[in-house]
Amino acid sequence: KCKYAHLKNCRGDRLADHLIEKGVIVPPCKLGSEIYMLVTRHTKSFEWENKKMFLQNNQHTFIKKTTFTKSNFFKVIEQFGKTVFLTKEEAEQKLKGGADNG
Repeated sequence: KCKYAHLKNCRGDRLADHLIEKGVIVPPCKLGSEIYMLVTRHTKSFEWENKKMFLQNNQHTFIKKTTFTKSNFFKVIEQFGKTVFLTKEEAEQKLKGGADNG
């Protein structure tokens, strides 16, 4: 009756839980919180499958609204403040400064 048995990424979820429980990593927000990610595509025309997305075009860089989960845990931690933000406004500000803005 392992709580990870039904998960595809069991190892990642276990590691995330362990790091949070031991205080090694303090997430920027709670799991399940909405976050905003800057996503760059190399083509002008494509269809988005996720209906929860809203788009803002800036040199093929878009804002994707998503949820902070264990499956994107490490990407969010690594990219927080660079391409991952807690609010749409923070993501839009980053876009205004340019996709490569610090």
